[in-house]
Order: sequence, then structure tokens, then C-alpha cells
Amino acid sequence: MRTLLDEPYSGLDITTEQQIATVTVTDRNISLLIQLSVGDVSGAGGEYTVNLTIDDYLVVPSRKVFVEPGSTKLLFQSRDLMLHRNGILVLSVKGLAGDSDVSGRVLILETSPVTTQEVTTAIDGSVDRLISSVSDAVAQMTINVSEKETVLGVCPTPVSKTQPNVIPQQTVALPKPSQSGIVRMPKFER
Repeated sequence: MRTLLDEPYSGLDITTEQQIATVTVTDRNISLLIQLSVGDVSGAGGEYTVNLTIDDYLVVPSRKVFVEPGSTKLLFQSRDLMLHRNGILVLSVKGLAGDSDVSGRVLILETSPVTTQEVTTAIDGSVDRLISSVSDAVAQMTINVSEKETVLGVCPTPVSKTQPNVIPQQTVALPKPSQSGIVRMPKFER
């Protein structure tokens, strides 16, 4: 999910229909969700309308909501919407006679599935850094094996003298990784 717009607003007069936000996406078709909070409303109770248009077409059904008297904070939530490439989405709201100085926040989220290009772009740099870090760490490791304990890095594991096939003490410096990032581990002789 990607945030397209997350903006507070204040001092808005919604006694007549007012445009709150406009979104245009130029690179592809997207799915989105909209959340609109409207605070500091008069509390008188009555009908509020939230309209969405895409390319001047009214998205139906429009959201007409009757609000009970005493409510001073409202939250409108859209259903999943489709906005085509280069489409223009406009969000507007109309309140009551006393709603001449309202504030709130507009949140518009893209809910489209992640594209292959987005995953590839995000992973390419991260995988290269991860391989480099792991390769450097492995290249600096030393494995010490003795009759009493086996140590790999800083993780000691006791080995009993009565265990069969105990490996005699050896110190092995692991090789640096090849160009491909693959580390070939040496074989232990018994």
C-alpha cells in the first residue's frame, strides 16, 4: 500500500460544496481507498455529502449521510476505487449551515497489487547489500573445533568426550566469496 496523499486542512467553509483534494496518476491504472475526516462541524445534525468525480463523472452512489445532532467529528471511508492512467479524481464535501470553519485530514492510499518492477527495484539493491554483508562476515569467520567444545563465531556448543566420532582440533579460515557471491566451504578431515 502506498500513500498518495495525506494532508491536513483547516479553516474550510463547507456550507457549500468545497473541493478538498485532487489526484492524478500519470504512470498506470491504480486501485485506491479514500478516508476523509471532518472535524469542528457545527453539531446541529443533518445531511452531509461527500462526492467523488473521475474525469468529471460523478462516482455513484454519492455519499449522503445523515449525522445525528451533537456529532462534531465525522469520518468518511470510500470503497475500493479504480483510477485509470491520467485520470483525475476530485474529492469534495458539503456540510451544514454552521460548518464555516472545519478542519480535518484527507488520506488517499493506493491499494493496487505490487508490480514486478516495484519488487525488482526494491530487491535489487537490498539483495546486493545483503550478499556483500554476509560474504564479508563469512570470509572473516574462523571455526575452531576441539575435543571439549565447538565454537562457530561466538556460539559455543559443548561436546562430550564420550561422543563417538569427535573431530580433532582444527582451525579453518573460510575463503572469501567468488564473484558470484558463493562461498565454497572446506571439507573437514576426520
